[in-house]
Amino acid sequence: MKIHPNFSSRNAIGAGDELPRLGLRKALGPLALALILGLMLACGGAPATEGSGDGEDSSPSPEASLEAQLEDCQLTSPGSPATLDARCGTLEVPENRAVENGRILDLYFAVLPAVSRTAEEDAVVFLAGGPGQASTETYLQVSPAIGPLNHDRPILLMDQRGTGSSHALECPGLAMEESLEMPDDDELKALVQECVEELSQDADPRQYTTEAAARDLEALREALGYPQLNLYGVSYGTRLALAYADLFPQRVRTLVLDGVVPHDVALGETLARDAQNALELIFQRCADDEACGEAFPDLQQKLDGLMASLAEDPRPVRLDHPRTGASVELTFNEETLAGGLRLLTYAPETAALVPLLITDAVENDDLRRLAALALTVGDGVGSQISAGLSYSVTCAEDVPFVDVEASAEASRGTYLGESFFDSLQEICSVWPYAELPATVRSAVRSDVPSLLLSGEADPVTPPAFAERTAQTLSNSLTVVAPGLGHNVILRGCLPQQVQAFIEAGSLEAVDAECVEAIEAAPFFLNFSGPRP
Repeated sequence: MKIHPNFSSRNAIGAGDELPRLGLRKALGPLALALILGLMLACGGAPATEGSGDGEDSSPSPEASLEAQLEDCQLTSPGSPATLDARCGTLEVPENRAVENGRILDLYFAVLPAVSRTAEEDAVVFLAGGPGQASTETYLQVSPAIGPLNHDRPILLMDQRGTGSSHALECPGLAMEESLEMPDDDELKALVQECVEELSQDADPRQYTTEAAARDLEALREALGYPQLNLYGVSYGTRLALAYADLFPQRVRTLVLDGVVPHDVALGETLARDAQNALELIFQRCADDEACGEAFPDLQQKLDGLMASLAEDPRPVRLDHPRTGASVELTFNEETLAGGLRLLTYAPETAALVPLLITDAVENDDLRRLAALALTVGDGVGSQISAGLSYSVTCAEDVPFVDVEASAEASRGTYLGESFFDSLQEICSVWPYAELPATVRSAVRSDVPSLLLSGEADPVTPPAFAERTAQTLSNSLTVVAPGLGHNVILRGCLPQQVQAFIEAGSLEAVDAECVEAIEAAPFFLNFSGPRP
């Protein structure tokens, strides 16, 4: 999910840009659907072919590798003045490996050379989420956690095919819109068709799958001469990490999966229920907190009443956009509210505002503050995603394998309902995607040392997903951070535990009990903040 950054002018949203026209639910749904819905699944079961990692080491020597061709570059992050020096280059790969003399893709990557003169040969690889995020454009967000590993190991970042500077599959008509109102099905499909026609000039969306990306990473590993990789995947990156481990088991030294979903679960079947459970955990935590429970009683009843009211009578809301200052007028309905709330449950800092925002909307009949925060979060999500890559992965690897009846049953009684998966089905009815065998949903089996991280109140990849995945990872450990949401590597003691794990290459180095000291952000009792 989920939630769900491009640092070039191609994706960055500047102060003078127009606001998303397809709306909060659109910006939080189809715009970056895979990230928001938490598309964290990985492809498995495909036979290893080129460079499978079995048998003798075929890696070229460092002297003959691509590393000698790298040039100085800087990594940046949208909205941040921070920069990081690196060495960058491109790797040529066929778009379709089954076709000779076909289209060639230039895949962009960056290397942070190890600081130590006696560095280890195995590299640390960061695999970004989405699907649709680019690793070179999001690394600075996780660098506080894995950056210290750079002393003894190189860090490798590759923009997955279809993202960032690697032949990005962008849909400008979907990504930059003006209001928060969801288009009807016909308009949505027309916008998707328009993007397909634009991309068809120089891309075949059917070739942008997780397996193709895993084979790209193996080609890069060979070219750079690294004998093994330590993979850190976040959100959708856990799918890519598991796919690579399935295809090239001998090339993986360690796995860190942050926000995990089982291979044998397709996006959609538990989406709404998982979101509902996370929200209920937030409500329960508020009720158990004396000050929050006293200030905001009966939160579920308040939300139910607000949803029913907006379903019957959508409300016009006018506010100044919190980032651009531009005047925004929108129609707020129950789907807009649901999409905004879901994004706010991803991180403990925004979850801490949920009881206050719901109460403010009900008691003061004022949705502006909730809308403003949701706009802020949605803006960040939308600027990070190559929508076309999201669709290529989601439509090929999940939608065909969803039990629609089971999904509908699980969605009943939830605040999200069935609308998100319905929108995804509409998109996939137009988007060209690869037809994959049912084995794509097979669980990955591995004995590679694997550390699986979860947040207790994750709305998209709950702890049960990590526990299910761990059943077929024979050398694994699951760690659950209490009270936290989606992606937890930066929280509490977890950066140090991940570093110790990768340095040692063994789960024995991990102190899993240290997470008991982690606490979620305190609830805001008013708009001045939490109680001192």
